[in-house]
Amino acid sequence: MSKKPYLKFSEGKIILRDELAIDRTILSNERTLLAYIRTSLSFSIIGISLFKLFTTLIAIIAAYTVMIISLFVLIFGIYRYIYLKIQIDFLRKSNQVKKSI
Repeated sequence: MSKKPYLKFSEGKIILRDELAIDRTILSNERTLLAYIRTSLSFSIIGISLFKLFTTLIAIIAAYTVMIISLFVLIFGIYRYIYLKIQIDFLRKSNQVKKSI
C-alpha cells in the first residue's frame, strides 16, 4: 500500500466527500496526539510513584526506566503528529478543493 494514496488523483479531482475525509483525518491525528500525551503522563506518574513509594535499587532503576520511556513516547507522539500534519497540509495545498456546503 502506498504511503501517499491521494497522489493517484489528478489535480482538482478530490470531491467534497474526500475533503470531509481529510477533515476527519485531521481530527483523528489530534486525538492520537492527545492519546500519546496521556500515555506519557501516565508513565511519568508511575515513575514518580516508584520514586516516592520504594527505596530499593530495583525500584529506582525501574522508575528511571519508566521516566525515559515516558519521554520517548512523548517525543514519538509529537513527531508522528507533525509528520502527518505536514502530509495533510501538502495534500490540501496541492489540490485546492473548494468547499460547496
